[in-house]
Amino acid sequence: MPNKSKAILKAHSDFYTSFVSGDYSSMESVWARENPVLVTHPWGPAIAGRVNVMKSWEQILLNPPKIRCTDEKVELIGEFAIVTCIERASEGALAATNILVEENGSWVFCHHHAGPLAPVFSSPPSSVH
Repeated sequence: MPNKSKAILKAHSDFYTSFVSGDYSSMESVWARENPVLVTHPWGPAIAGRVNVMKSWEQILLNPPKIRCTDEKVELIGEFAIVTCIERASEGALAATNILVEENGSWVFCHHHAGPLAPVFSSPPSSVH
């Protein structure tokens, strides 16, 4: 798993480099082409399908946010890699879950979901949903 984790974290890093640099071509290259894709940005509902997902990134990358990714954790589940992290910006922090799949020997994104972190609880909430 160490070699897979290294490759997964490299693909994960490539995504965030594309994100903060506003490089649409690079962003397009990190997304799956043979598997379904889905994204949920912090301000809206889920977006499905490669064409729609890439349109959403095209708009975001016109004015890319200044974020940095920290606290990355990788879990392999079957043919998928799940990477959780914190997206940090001057405006605050978002929790992100990214799912990658291997296509043609490379790890690529099939899912990205970012949303605001919940307030810190002194004890578990009585109701989560």
